[in-house]
Amino acid sequence: MNKLLYPRLAAVNMGKQKKLYIPYIISAVFTIAMYYIMCAVKGNEGLGEMRGALFLPEATAMGLIVIGVFACIFLLYTNSFLIKQRKKEFGLYNVLGMEKKHIAAIMFFETIYAFFISLVGGLAFGMLFDKLTSLLLYRLLKFEIKLGFYISFSGILYTAILFGGIFLINLIYNIIKVYRTKPVELLHGGNIGEKEPKAKIIPAILGVLFLGAGYTIAIVTESPLNAIPLFMVAVLCVIFGTYLLFMTGSIAALKSLKKNKKYYYNKKHFNSVSGMLYRMKQNAAGLANICILSTMVLVMVSTTVSLYTGTEDALQERYPKDIAVDVHCSRFNEEGQVEFHPEEGNEMDLALRKELQDSGIRFQDYRRYQYICIVASWGGTQFQPEYFYGGSTEVLYFFSADSYKTLTGKNAVLRDGEVLVYSEGGTQIGDSLSVMNKTYKVAGHTDSFSEIPTFYNVANGIHVIVVSDMKELQELFTLYTSARGQADIYHDVMDFNLTGTAEEKRAQGETLKHFVYDAMSDKGYFSFDAREAQKAEYYEMNGSFLFLGIVLGLLFLIVTVMIIYYKQISEGYSDRERFLIMQKVGMSRAEVKSTIRSQVLTVFFLPLVTACIHLAFSYPIVSKLLKMFGLMNQTIFILSLVVTAAVFAVIYVFVYLLTARTYYKIVSR
Repeated sequence: MNKLLYPRLAAVNMGKQKKLYIPYIISAVFTIAMYYIMCAVKGNEGLGEMRGALFLPEATAMGLIVIGVFACIFLLYTNSFLIKQRKKEFGLYNVLGMEKKHIAAIMFFETIYAFFISLVGGLAFGMLFDKLTSLLLYRLLKFEIKLGFYISFSGILYTAILFGGIFLINLIYNIIKVYRTKPVELLHGGNIGEKEPKAKIIPAILGVLFLGAGYTIAIVTESPLNAIPLFMVAVLCVIFGTYLLFMTGSIAALKSLKKNKKYYYNKKHFNSVSGMLYRMKQNAAGLANICILSTMVLVMVSTTVSLYTGTEDALQERYPKDIAVDVHCSRFNEEGQVEFHPEEGNEMDLALRKELQDSGIRFQDYRRYQYICIVASWGGTQFQPEYFYGGSTEVLYFFSADSYKTLTGKNAVLRDGEVLVYSEGGTQIGDSLSVMNKTYKVAGHTDSFSEIPTFYNVANGIHVIVVSDMKELQELFTLYTSARGQADIYHDVMDFNLTGTAEEKRAQGETLKHFVYDAMSDKGYFSFDAREAQKAEYYEMNGSFLFLGIVLGLLFLIVTVMIIYYKQISEGYSDRERFLIMQKVGMSRAEVKSTIRSQVLTVFFLPLVTACIHLAFSYPIVSKLLKMFGLMNQTIFILSLVVTAAVFAVIYVFVYLLTARTYYKIVSR
């Protein structure tokens, strides 16, 4: 045979099968473009030179792994659809005398064409939008925008290797499929139907149990630290439960519709129910995939959007004042014993006030307060200090009555041995409180305390305990250090706000930072926080997550749309002969359209509804995970959930309208 025959046949075949190949290549182009963009962002040396470039490399590396895995799964899925639709064509070649090795040669050139078109298109699209993506990223991270065109040659290489491997796997799969199938089976391979499936009880029960377990974990998990490992367990349970319930529940639902004679023996529903029932195994798997991917889009986008939009709120929560100096007033001596030096707080207070006055830095709302922070666990009768911070531990903040007044403006009139208590979760404190073998009488409970330090905002429980005076605080310090030998639980805090622009505050913060570090160089533990300096790191972290959420959300959305499209196309080709026969025996085009509408609507929106249910049940555990990143304002998260779900629903309806029209064109042709 002419050596150019196979390349020409491959090109002609792709042209004739453009309705199958164009969506396949478009999806590959988008996936390749996203992978290249992530590679380019990760390899951009300019990002490493910017302030606070800390979280972006890890975020992009995570994105590369996720995109690579889903690219492999998705392109394998779409390839299996292509080979199924083309079995008849390959069978015809075989019957007409073409050997299977010749068919393999044609598939080889088709794969080469598809790969190079996808790679060139994806890289071109990725390079075109890489600059736009970088501008978006710089904007999200509050970075200064650096102009210039950047091409990642390593990104091109990695992209070509990954997707070359995926296309090679598809080619090997297709060749094996053709070689193992008889010519007659190839001719009828795309039309092989399924027997009527049975609604199996055990998988249905397992599906309910898995889904119930995932929902239960999401609802009952209290500690944000426990939420990290349990979240993955919940995700796996929901995925397994979704697949099992779609596989069994959809069959049971269609069988129940079939038993309903009034519904089933209706010209609008008869064909749709019977048609879907006989191929529901494949249909249910596609619906489950759509549901899971939709849930991923909703959760990923809503969480990253809420993190970014809540950055200022998280900063205000973590750093209520522009400047905060925290002197721990303790150190270890040469014998390894803890020494308490309350005078260090007094010295820092005087020195800081003098520096502010001498330097001319404008400030306001200056205040000073002290507290002790103890990590403990409830032992049944009292709180016992713990060395390590875990999912079951609680945090006790002890303030003096004077510090309580400084922070809240309220008086706490307490006698010796009496305390005022405020609690958020954790152990319920009654009329008395015991900690480290010391018992206090609870004089009252307050329902608000807005100045809780947020270092431990992910604890299982937080308790603010107001004691009568500084003497009680010092006694607690002595009890704790003698029992645990730790020296950093006492906090003498001086904080205040600065006036001026953000740049002025940043410069003033640097000046004060150097002063404090010099003043405390020969003393004990201390910390210095400047809100404007921390803002860059917060925006970088949350902006990195938002960028990753947008890219991966867009990828999952494209994959979802393509699966919906291929599902509709596949069912269209499967149903075409059946609808043609029905039209020949008297079914009108209007009745065909009505049947199609009934068939599509019966199950098409089920994944969207189920995804929204998953999203609602994920709220408790995801909101706790967000606390790990400082987002305490749940209103922001709820609004992000609602807006993301509404936008996704609009896109979903739009995809339905397009795919339903394509389906109708195929079956009515």
